[in-house]
Amino acid sequence: MTIEMIDLTKKLGEATRDYYFRDDDFPPEIENSHSCEPHPITIQVLNRLDIAFKDRDIIEPLLKTYPNSKVQVREEWSLISHYIDWNINKLEASLESTLKKTYIYELQGVSIMANVNYILKKAYEFGFELTKKDGWLKEQASKIQQCFEQYYRENPTELLAFFKQHNEKVTEHSMREMLRLFNFNHLLEKQSYSYQGELILLVNKGFVPSCENFLHRFRTLLNGNEDTHHTYIPTIEDEIEDDVAWR
Repeated sequence: MTIEMIDLTKKLGEATRDYYFRDDDFPPEIENSHSCEPHPITIQVLNRLDIAFKDRDIIEPLLKTYPNSKVQVREEWSLISHYIDWNINKLEASLESTLKKTYIYELQGVSIMANVNYILKKAYEFGFELTKKDGWLKEQASKIQQCFEQYYRENPTELLAFFKQHNEKVTEHSMREMLRLFNFNHLLEKQSYSYQGELILLVNKGFVPSCENFLHRFRTLLNGNEDTHHTYIPTIEDEIEDDVAWR
């Protein structure tokens, strides 16, 4: 093989690697939004990582031949999982930085929650190896919990005033009901669990849908729809009982 062909092969390999795994997905600034929904960029990135994961038999040899020196590889994960984890970390860091520059304070936390919870949900749906690791699950869930506590610890009068700027029908009762929908500190502070895979189940079946329910109520109060309907979210105890019974 000629030097030109070797150079061309290297360029194609590195270009393919950098197409799937990037550290610059979010621009420094984005348009402000009150949607409290996952950002389209987040959705695009997860779809791209899903394709890479499905084609890992092709992608992993390429990553071995043309590694990215920024990605630290440890033996306990597959190579593709290290790259997915690296890309998600870069995505979340740039997302948080951009939202804090662009969004008003009251919408920063809920917007980060919506995006990170979407990442968690899709990681389960796509079967990423990361969802089998308690450490990774706790790291992601902790980011969401910390953002939630921005509202939970907020002065209720100030938080209510924010909602009333957008929806005069919001009451302190409806706002406090929203805050009761989600709080998983007890789950994240545990050092051990009853059986192997318990945290995997609880995050998937309890944490993620509870966060979705909180986000739905937040949007409802913000957008002026004082619908009092609550989506039923099973408790952690319900999920454990159902899972044990199913086994």
